[in-house]
Amino acid sequence: MTVGIDIGRSGVKISIPAGRLPVFPALACPARVIEEPGEALLAARQTVEHEGQRWFWGETAAIHGGVNPAHDPDFEGSAPYAVLMAAAVQQVLRDLGDAPLQLGLGVPAEAGQGVRRAVERCAVRLLPKVKMRVVAQPAAVLAAAAAHDPQLLQQTVALVDVGRYSTDVAVSVQGRPVAGSLFSLPGVRIAVDDLLVRVKGQLVGTPSFEQLEQALQTGVLRHRLSEQSVDSPAYHARLRLQAVVEEAIRRVQLLRPDVQVLILAGGGVELLDRKRLPPHRIAPGGRYAVADGLARLAAAL
Repeated sequence: MTVGIDIGRSGVKISIPAGRLPVFPALACPARVIEEPGEALLAARQTVEHEGQRWFWGETAAIHGGVNPAHDPDFEGSAPYAVLMAAAVQQVLRDLGDAPLQLGLGVPAEAGQGVRRAVERCAVRLLPKVKMRVVAQPAAVLAAAAAHDPQLLQQTVALVDVGRYSTDVAVSVQGRPVAGSLFSLPGVRIAVDDLLVRVKGQLVGTPSFEQLEQALQTGVLRHRLSEQSVDSPAYHARLRLQAVVEEAIRRVQLLRPDVQVLILAGGGVELLDRKRLPPHRIAPGGRYAVADGLARLAAAL
């Protein structure tokens, strides 16, 4: 059975042969004692053990741990990442049972061999006999897009995946990644940080990352039982992300002036003014584009 698992900073997306499993928040925290029996039962369904300690994951970590998404560069080597991997594997095994797995996993474009090995070790601890492939996320975007348009594998394609933590970039020529073309720039977090700087003087306390991210889209910041219009600050904060994506495209065009197709992916695309960008396509699959592509790449193992 081929499976693609995309552990991003916003959510964990899983693609399996029968379709897609529900996205769950990429949140993990040490488990706590829950007294209410019904809630304890719900929490138990989103609990795994890691290195002798019980951890909540997903919605349960959000509700009972109050944790924020990870924004550190060493995420793939962290305990929360290992917990999220265990949670994803748990979900897969519930659906597929003990069938032999061929697993595709993604890493940021600029991830080195150390990060890739850390991800491999994490998966092997959970699934000792698994066949596995770890690839840069833009390669998975290409695989997902090429499933709908195989001609892409004969062209020079630029891939820009705008995620919560990073904007991951690569160039592919005839389906092969170009050496030196994989790099990462800041993702949606740069706009969130900018918005916080612009509004924090008007607030009591600090809004969560999710509250600020939602305000970027809606122009309304909901914080401490109040709503505040932040249209202008949100607009200028979105321009920070826009500048990052435009810089990524500029660097790609300098590297390969012969680029024929530009493909955008990732949740951050919704925050862009796409009219300001060169002609482009949106990767099929929405939030599942990377997971779908990872599953397709795993099928070749």
